[in-house]
Amino acid sequence: NHPLDCPVCDQAGECSLQDYAFDYGRGERRCKEEKITQPKKDIGEHVLLYGDRCIMCTRCVRFTDEITETSELMIDGRGAQEQIDVFPGRGLCNELTGNIVDICPVGAMLDKEFLFKQRVWNLQQSPSIDPITASGDNLVVEHNRGIVYRIKPRENMDINRWWITDEVRYGCDF
Repeated sequence: NHPLDCPVCDQAGECSLQDYAFDYGRGERRCKEEKITQPKKDIGEHVLLYGDRCIMCTRCVRFTDEITETSELMIDGRGAQEQIDVFPGRGLCNELTGNIVDICPVGAMLDKEFLFKQRVWNLQQSPSIDPITASGDNLVVEHNRGIVYRIKPRENMDINRWWITDEVRYGCDF
């Protein structure tokens, strides 16, 4: 049910589904049924949910259950009508929300700050260390022509594992 909107998707170039389609040669849809469409949702301060793109891997739900232990996300509905959503009256509000964008394999979770700003294949990556807090998190600064477009975590199992806080991720503006 995933839409073919790769040319306009911010996950293009980093999408696992795109990689699988390329590796295994699937160029057309097998399903003859009409696609189920879902609305775009603003689910938090930094994250947009494009429900049409979601493949129900549930990584985001498990992240809020197991890593942040805040359980803001849930699976609503059953079968083909399943969708990721926030609990009623709650938004995605924890200090690690930007990591949900990083773990989404298909571009269903998008970063509002990075949305439509730059294509990932144009970005250069520079390793860095968190300059804001005393934690020393390992980072990757993604930039193009002297402009920083996003900050992502760099794996270091002794310091920050695979995660960084939103304070570090979105703190580069100043």
